[in-house]
Amino acid sequence: MSNSSCSLTQPSSITLNQPNEVRRFLSLPAFGSDPDSNTFIKRASHRLIFPDGRPFKIVGPNIYWLAIDENVGSTGSFPSSQRILDAFATAATMGATTVRSTTLGVSLGSKNAIEPHLGSFNTQALDHLGFVVYVARLYAIKLIIPLTDQYDYYHGGYRTFLRWRGIPDTNSSAFYDTSSIVYEDFTSYITTILNYTNPYTQMKLSEDPTILAWETGNELDGPDPKWTKSVAETIKNLAPNQLVGSGRYGVNKEDLTIESIDLVYDFVIFFFIFFQELGGKVVLFLTFRLLSIIPQYRSFLSSFL
Repeated sequence: MSNSSCSLTQPSSITLNQPNEVRRFLSLPAFGSDPDSNTFIKRASHRLIFPDGRPFKIVGPNIYWLAIDENVGSTGSFPSSQRILDAFATAATMGATTVRSTTLGVSLGSKNAIEPHLGSFNTQALDHLGFVVYVARLYAIKLIIPLTDQYDYYHGGYRTFLRWRGIPDTNSSAFYDTSSIVYEDFTSYITTILNYTNPYTQMKLSEDPTILAWETGNELDGPDPKWTKSVAETIKNLAPNQLVGSGRYGVNKEDLTIESIDLVYDFVIFFFIFFQELGGKVVLFLTFRLLSIIPQYRSFLSSFL
């Protein structure tokens, strides 16, 4: 399956009660009018390509707050539809092909989270996630979505799962134990998100080509490669047409041998060191500003960017 398409008008549940919101929505392209919005991106060795072989380059911002905000209104509130529409309009105007957003997939332990309490899932939060995916699709912008977080921020992370089970949240090894109840809790969370049917597109998130990749986490400090492999395989089984990124902070040589991992992440300087052993994975550079201060890497990287 190389593409997925559908046809929708404005969902009735979108509230556009401010003039700027109405104008912003009316200026959007027809749903799915860009053929690239209906195509899954594939990995070919260390490059990303469209199904017809054209190269795809990940260019764009990290807009972490798209699902749960901390900047406008109270911390943990849903961003307004206007903020979401404006964010994607701005990204598209600047030439972005991709947006990464932590809170789209890391949403735990608060009133407006996807999983406010262990085993309890919030339909309103899932619908909000669906709206963000819908708007990204309108602009033919792909999404990268982490599924847990190293840090204990307002939107939750791996420590939330530990606390739910009464385990000290400093005991990260308990989270990375694939035989533990905490691991079952995490994979249940993943399954719920990927199997969610978006009311705005009528597709499961696992079937939507808008989602370029799921990350096993955000900047995780030392996950066991066995855990990374198991989580990646869980995602691939649910979403075989979408890519999977290792959530480890920095390149780990063992991660490079995991067939179900498509993307790894690092600073430019570390990529330079490990390049000969990257095993055909795609590398995302999270600190692009290094290119401006390390001129000797520019020519080396030019053939990969």
